[in-house]
Amino acid sequence: MRRGRAGVPGQAAGVEGGGMTDWPTSKRSRKGRPSLTSEQQDLADELHMRALALRTASDGDLSIAEAVHLAAVQLGLEAPHPEADGAPG
Repeated sequence: MRRGRAGVPGQAAGVEGGGMTDWPTSKRSRKGRPSLTSEQQDLADELHMRALALRTASDGDLSIAEAVHLAAVQLGLEAPHPEADGAPG
């Protein structure tokens, strides 16, 4: 696990906070995972950033799964799920 200056996982050296946005996106260890093409990695990064922005903008009202699904819908990667009684999913 990558450790920053304060020994906090994901916190880059010299960066205060250690929030979710401190994790690197392209230099992350992918040990045991198949390699992605540069196009796939770009798409994964875009999906991640959109989901993070959506969840942040929702003030925690969206779960991580809901934010990722909504980001995938926005990117045209997934069809919207029909909602029953206004409840997600």
